Order: sequence, then structure tokens, then C-alpha cells
Amino acid sequence: MYWKLNNNTLSLTDEITDYPINNYSGNANEVNDLITLIHLHQPAILNVLLKRYNNNTIYTNINHILLAVNPFKKISYNINQPCPEKIAETCLKIKRNHTVLINGESGAGKTETSKILLNYITQNNKDNELGEKIIATNIILESFGNSKTIRNHNSSRFGKFIQIFYNNGKINGSKIKTYLLETIRITHHSEFERNFHIFYYLFENYNDFNYLKHNAKKDNYLNDKKNFEELKDAFLNINIDSNLSTKIFDTIKIINYFGNYNEYKNEISTYFNISIQQLDQLFMKQKIKIGNEIILKELNDSESKIKIDSFSRNLYKKLFDFIVSKINQYLTNDTYDKNINILDIFGFEVFEINSLEQLCINYTNETLQNLFNDYIFNKEQQLYQDEGLDCQQISFTNNDKILSIIHNPKESLFYYINEVSSFIKGNDKQIVDKIFKLDSKNINCSNLQKAKNKFSVKHYAGEVEYSVNDFISKNKNIISDDLIDFINERNLFFINNFQKNKKKIVQNFQNELLKLRKFIETTDLHFIRCIKPNDENIPNAFNIN
Repeated sequence: MYWKLNNNTLSLTDEITDYPINNYSGNANEVNDLITLIHLHQPAILNVLLKRYNNNTIYTNINHILLAVNPFKKISYNINQPCPEKIAETCLKIKRNHTVLINGESGAGKTETSKILLNYITQNNKDNELGEKIIATNIILESFGNSKTIRNHNSSRFGKFIQIFYNNGKINGSKIKTYLLETIRITHHSEFERNFHIFYYLFENYNDFNYLKHNAKKDNYLNDKKNFEELKDAFLNINIDSNLSTKIFDTIKIINYFGNYNEYKNEISTYFNISIQQLDQLFMKQKIKIGNEIILKELNDSESKIKIDSFSRNLYKKLFDFIVSKINQYLTNDTYDKNINILDIFGFEVFEINSLEQLCINYTNETLQNLFNDYIFNKEQQLYQDEGLDCQQISFTNNDKILSIIHNPKESLFYYINEVSSFIKGNDKQIVDKIFKLDSKNINCSNLQKAKNKFSVKHYAGEVEYSVNDFISKNKNIISDDLIDFINERNLFFINNFQKNKKKIVQNFQNELLKLRKFIETTDLHFIRCIKPNDENIPNAFNIN
């Protein structure tokens, strides 16, 4: 089904023939809640959203949910109408714990919506200085965790859960929990995408570096020089002084230099305070233990690159975690009687090639959709029951079966990925072989897909094909023992004691997501569904596929 804006009219081919698309002739700006429409079907809903969008009225309620259509431009709006501020106001007034869940596809405006909520909550507080410090975390997290992708100029490549703590009605602290930073982006990204923003603050000659070069179009939304100045101010605002920030920036430079290892050996060896010969021995050779004897195996160029790239990704992840911990050290206060939480997590993703990162991201969206279904429809049924009405008429399709085939303790995608990852000689093809035998309507692995190391999952938002190439290495997050020893010997300012995480990436992420869901289910829930009106990321265009 394809919807396209043409002379202020939506056109499509659709099975619904009982009601013309433009059957609503009233003032769309007066339809603050789509529930009030006489005919509540897709054409009517989209037609009202279109008319509101053309009038820069981008927020609309649909019962308990706020819809936000990304305008791709700065607009002004009435906060007495539906908007994120009204949800924030409700959270402030009601003396219970609250969680606002913001979801939608990549580029739909989740990050900006999160900032609107955060700004309103912190500005309506007696301690403006603390509020400013909380707001300052936005540019820090975006600089180190966001990047330009094909679908979004400022895409969050990690999930974040922001907690605002209250004591006696006053903000007295904040804490940030992060999820699944996309570290593979450090060493591999699409030709038309960028690495994390921070690299481009520091390197204007980015096409000279293997980790940074790209052919992405110039983006008017991005101003690296301006954002770099804002980042330095934000660091000072949370007590990261110029000396520490310089160390952070120097580390970013060194991580980038690893992508051009042979050209920047001098800089890298100086940073780690070792000789070039010691550096080459570390990255051009591999220690192997045979009995009681340790020998040094020469690595070929491909093997050496794998070792260097693994080191770079692990170094960046440790630096990112260090920055988040510094934020939390400065802002966290354990004395509170209420919290307001904002969950800004990755949007549903479909790329030309989808890997383990997209599987975890889309699994997250499946989990949140399941929570959404449980909360919204069960709440609606309870209202019917309270009114003495027959609630049997409420039926909805849930995604329990899809979730179970992804994360069940046995006979599931995650189970097989973790099982094969634990084999000494486990490989990506073994994962496909096991998935091929899965009996599920939600998983597809044809003979052709199997031959190409691929499989498909029928998610709630659509079918996605995944390539299992590199699933094992990504899930293990391989880093050799000699690199771990080297890191711990260096006494780097952002690493106390580097240890291998015995849990696999998928297993750890699944456990963290389960904890998150259990926590937010104990709070009052509010939903904001962000909608991307066009794939060109331009204002004044409403083309929904």
C-alpha cells in the first residue's frame, strides 16, 4: 500500500471502498484525538494526519498514545494541544513513578522528542543549575553515540534510559543507562554513512582515514564545529575539566589512527608509551601457548587487521562507558521518592544487509511492541469491564509467537546463536543450519537463503532478511588475551581492570532488556509513537509507504 501527497490529497490503491479517503471535510486541527473520528480506518486517519501536518500541527492523540510526525524543521506549537509537554506535565503532577516510552523507525524523531521531554521536565524545577547539567548530557551522548546513517542525520546507535530523580517534589539527581552501543561502526560503516560524530569534530580531513571516509552527502542538519564547542562546554558543566577532555579527545584520535596503522605507528606508540617494535609484536604477531611454551605466530595482513579492529572497538566501548560513568557519578543521588524515566531506544531497522546489530535492535522493538499491546489493550479491556460492557469484542494480534521464536531458552534464534558461539570451532554456517530446521511461521530459511547464509524473520513491522556472516565474532566480541594484558598494563585513565565478559553479547543484551521491561512495568506508562513522513528527510513532504 502506498500513500503519496499530491495537491494536498492522499492517493492510494486500497481494499477499503466504503469510505472515500477524503470523507473528512471538517477542520483537521480540531481533531486532537483520532478516537473522535466517525470512521476510524487507515485512510481517514492518514488524511487527518496529513492535514494537520500541512498546518504544522505534528502532534495528535490516539486515545492514550501521542503520535508525533517528524517535521524535519523547527516549528512552534501550542502546548495546550497534544504534545510531549502535556505528557511531561502529567508525570510531574501525579506523585508516582512514570516511564515515557518513545518508539518509531530510525529517523522518526525519537531523540528530538526525548530532548523536548527532558527540557520541559528540568525547566519546571526549582534547581535550574541541576536541570542545565542534565540537559548538558544530550550533546555528550549524541557526540559519542550518534552518527549519520542512510535514514537519519543524527541516529542514536545505542539505546538510552534516562532517569530523573525527585525528592519532595524537587529534582535531586539523574542516571543514564545505555544499551548495545554499535561498536562495529568504529571499523565498518556503509559508504554513505558516517562514523560517530565525535570523529568528525576532530578530523576535517576524514577521507584520509580508513575508519572515517565516506561518500555521504553534506548534511545541513550537522554542524560539527558548533557541536564540538557545545560538547566542550557540556563537559565543563558536568565537571569534566579541560585536562580530562583533552585526554578523551587524544584517545579518540588514537583509535582513528589504528585504521591507518602503518602510517601512524609513531603516534600510537607514543600514546601507549612503548616502542614501535613492541607495538608491531603486539599487532603483527599472536601469542600461542603450546604446553608450557609460548610461541609468537606471524599474522598475515587480514589477521592483523582483525586484531587491530577488535582492539579499536573495545577501546572505544570502554571510553564510552567511562564517559557515561562520569556523568552518572556527577548527577546520581540515591535519595529520592519518585522518578520520571524516558526510554529513547533504537528504531526498527531494515537495511540492504542486516546483521546481528539489526536483529538485536528489531528484537528490542518487538519487546516494546509487546509491552505496548499488553498495556494499551488490557487497559482498554479494563475500562470496558469497569463500565459493565462486553469486552469480548476487543481482539488484537499480539507478537508473543515472534518473541518466543527469537528468545526462548530452547529452540530459538538466540539460543542457537549463543550455542554455536560457545563451540570452539563454531561458525556462522552452523547457525543457519540450525535455523533451517526451525518449524515456525515467523522464521523463513529457504534453500536459497541457506546457501547464502541468510534467514528471514516476520516481525510485527514487516519481514526482514538477516545475513549471519560475522554473527559468531560479533557475539563473542573477540579480543585476545595478549591485548587484554596489554590494556591492563598501560594504566589507561578510562580503564581500571579490563576483563573478558564471559557472557555473549546477545545473552547479556537479552538479560538487560528483560530487567528493563520488568522495571518499567512497575511504573505508570506513557507512549509516544514517532512517525517518519518521508524517506528523504525533508520538510513539507508526506509520503508514507
